[in-house]
Amino acid sequence: MKILRYNQFGALFHALKKWGYRIIGPVTNNGTIVYDCITRDADLPRGVTDDTAPGHYGLSPTAGRARFAWHAPSNSPRQYLFPPRVPRFHMRQDENPPRITAPAIPVRTALIGIRPCDLAAIRSLDTVLLDGPHPDPDYRMRREATFIVAVNCNTLGATCFCKDTGTGPRAHGGYDVLLTEYESPNHVFSVETGSERGENFVSDLPVDEGSPDLRDANDPSVASECQSNATTLSLNGVGELLAESFDSPLWDEIADQCTTCGNCTMVCPTCFCHRYEETSSLDGTEVTRSRVWDTCFSQDYSALHSGAIRISTKSRYRNWITHKLGTWAQQFDSPGCVGCGRCIAWCPVGIDLTGVIRDLRRRRSPML
Repeated sequence: MKILRYNQFGALFHALKKWGYRIIGPVTNNGTIVYDCITRDADLPRGVTDDTAPGHYGLSPTAGRARFAWHAPSNSPRQYLFPPRVPRFHMRQDENPPRITAPAIPVRTALIGIRPCDLAAIRSLDTVLLDGPHPDPDYRMRREATFIVAVNCNTLGATCFCKDTGTGPRAHGGYDVLLTEYESPNHVFSVETGSERGENFVSDLPVDEGSPDLRDANDPSVASECQSNATTLSLNGVGELLAESFDSPLWDEIADQCTTCGNCTMVCPTCFCHRYEETSSLDGTEVTRSRVWDTCFSQDYSALHSGAIRISTKSRYRNWITHKLGTWAQQFDSPGCVGCGRCIAWCPVGIDLTGVIRDLRRRRSPML
């Protein structure tokens, strides 16, 4: 294991620029932490953590000067690998023959500060958009042009449940470089590599050999000793539970709260629902076809030739959570939820999907 000292952390940015990467990393913006374009070490949050609860997100200072004391930014890497709007082609009809322009090749991008839950989310997107018989060409190009610098979590946020989904707090592959931040006894970062590209990159950093103390501290059993007030969710039998609870009165109770705003799907790092739309110029000489994000909370999303098939709020919420925790696992052998807790924090009425599952279990087994 290698270590990178706190006062040498800027070398990571110099190396990424040398390798020709645009850098995307965490920054503070309007009281939140978001992934955005950054250029230097000083752009990262320092001594700041995020406080989350159902329907709540805020920032508060920490006692130290850690760069990665937060848990999950309000957005996710999905917006850079699978952007909200992507032009698929542009056509001009006022030329002979009509000229069709393909989308530009994505720029090389380095994602820094990626949490283990978001690494798992990227693996889920890979499964859906890359590994099937018809991979999405735009996603494939962006994925191949992306370099990932992940960071292990030292604590869990109040709405995190990655320990239950098996996606954190330590990373399990999917990165080029993996960092773990240690504030004591000396503020350093351990540096691990997960690819040949990562190995070559680390050779450009001023790293030293790690000490035995850091090797012990880097043990997964130590990292798993996260704060105990985090949200919990047992996935054991959850698919069967949701199937059996199709007619549960709980869905009506949730429908009385849910606004079908789609916030949960917009902040989710694994959602891939999308549609295609075409826009034309006023004179009809140009047309652009784009892939845009969609949400299953939209009534139009379930529209067929005879009309929408999920017109009620309860049917849309039930479909969303059943897909995330049940049918997704049947189709892809893993749940569509990575335990980041974003949907809980950013639900304007504070609906907690882990609480929904607990309520369904209590109603199925009232004596427990």
